[in-house]
Amino acid sequence: MPEVLTFKIEDFEGPLDLLLYLVGKNKMNLYDVNIMELIEQYTAAIREMQQDRMEISSEFIDMAAHLVQMKSALLLPRSPEAERMKAELTGRLIEYSACKEVAAQLGSRARDLYTVALSLIHISEPTRRTPISYAVFCLKKKRHELVCRLLLVKKKKTKRRQN
Repeated sequence: MPEVLTFKIEDFEGPLDLLLYLVGKNKMNLYDVNIMELIEQYTAAIREMQQDRMEISSEFIDMAAHLVQMKSALLLPRSPEAERMKAELTGRLIEYSACKEVAAQLGSRARDLYTVALSLIHISEPTRRTPISYAVFCLKKKRHELVCRLLLVKKKKTKRRQN
């Protein structure tokens, strides 16, 4: 018996996010997705979401309609339209997965940079009360101090050479 899915629409950023979750949950290869199984699970998930919330997002319902259309085309023998739709969906899922991965990496880098910046201005733990504008102000102030020190050192070296 298949596993019962329980989640809320807020858990997913959009229909591709839900599809990607279902692909990962079933350990499918993105390049060789079992479309029929994916469609069944997606439509079941949408039905379950609609029971919980009637105002389900139109983009989720639109994707469900697209998947049902694809399923009907896949049932026809040798349908070039079905193959085109399958290739298009697979491409969108691969592209979305890559974008999600890059976004996660960028988010991680931004958090690392923010942590380094806060350590430079001696704020050990960022809080919601530490606005980024304050952190940027402090970094600019530290940069200004370092430039002033550098200029002072250069002046001293120049004076020594002249004497």
